[in-house]
Amino acid sequence: KQWYQRRVAITAGQRATVQGMVGILRGSDFVSMVSMQCETEFVSKNAKFVDLLYKSTIALQTIESNGVVPAEDALSFTFDDQKISDLLLSTIGSVGENIKPNSFYTHKINSNKQSIVSYIHRKSDCEYENLSLGSIGSSIIFEDLEDESLGMTIAQHIAGSEIDETTGLLRQPLLQDESVTIGELCKRHNFKIIDYCRMCSH
Repeated sequence: KQWYQRRVAITAGQRATVQGMVGILRGSDFVSMVSMQCETEFVSKNAKFVDLLYKSTIALQTIESNGVVPAEDALSFTFDDQKISDLLLSTIGSVGENIKPNSFYTHKINSNKQSIVSYIHRKSDCEYENLSLGSIGSSIIFEDLEDESLGMTIAQHIAGSEIDETTGLLRQPLLQDESVTIGELCKRHNFKIIDYCRMCSH
């Protein structure tokens, strides 16, 4: 069976991945995000593909560091003693399409002053455990955020923007109100952005 899965993976690996899905798993003190690409929208909603996303987000919770995780490292993490790389191979063999691991991110908060806000754009109608699925996802780690609706406004901004590394997030005018920048909004309401991540499905 494994030989067959490898054969399918080698053949499928040469085909373009133009669809995909972002999965966000969030708890009270952690968030994990994974983006994977596939060939068709049909497979992006397939239970086996979504299960791979779910198990990958769970596996990310086992590491101690926060932030973006290189794909080659993430694939070595395990879910129930199975490496994500092996689960990937098995899923490719089952669905018969190329699947490309795209992005991995995780963050655990370490203070009761910190909080997590996540947003999914173009939310999928797929439902799987407590995994949020869609085409674009964003997560932000805040400190001293009292109004979660403000956090959601910024999460929506991040999902809808390409962040310019030169100017950075804080200097960007808010999409919903271009008269104020993200940094000014933070100062006005006395909160800080500790970290953030934006992912696209393809």
